[in-house]
Amino acid sequence: MILNSNYFAIYDFILVLISFFILLHAFQKGFLRQLLDLVATILSFAGAWWFYDDLSQAYPLVHVYRLIDDPLNKLLWFVLLIIGIRIFLRLFIYLFHASRPKRKMNALSFMNHVAGLGIGFVQVGCIFFLWTAFCQLPFIENGDTYVQHSVVIHTVNQWKEEVSDHVNNLQ
Repeated sequence: MILNSNYFAIYDFILVLISFFILLHAFQKGFLRQLLDLVATILSFAGAWWFYDDLSQAYPLVHVYRLIDDPLNKLLWFVLLIIGIRIFLRLFIYLFHASRPKRKMNALSFMNHVAGLGIGFVQVGCIFFLWTAFCQLPFIENGDTYVQHSVVIHTVNQWKEEVSDHVNNLQ
């Protein structure tokens, strides 16, 4: 896969747009719902990691070629388990929040939303990390060049260094 250097600005714009919508959604959800969502994601990955190997051997989904059957079945079961467990846990989260009455916005509610925004920043940081790691994979041509020239990734790295310096100065 080749990342065309003419589209680096478009890739950055897409990253900023995705980040904006994630932060907006995180602010709307608030801290508790974001935290429950994060726990559900971690549990779905843990459950998928726990069961995918046994299920792929007991119930193979794909029979293409002997050398790729096993890894492909493991991958499919891992993805299916993540999605299935995530949907199951999402139902519980929905039931938890559907039973609560809607309240007016007050100072505590505002702090809840700001704390949810904090978790949103962590999500955006994870997305930037995964995107940077993906771009540096061996089969991505010009990925290293993109990471070196990306304005967004450079800005995030500067902010990360400033925050870590500020935290170190507080200690």
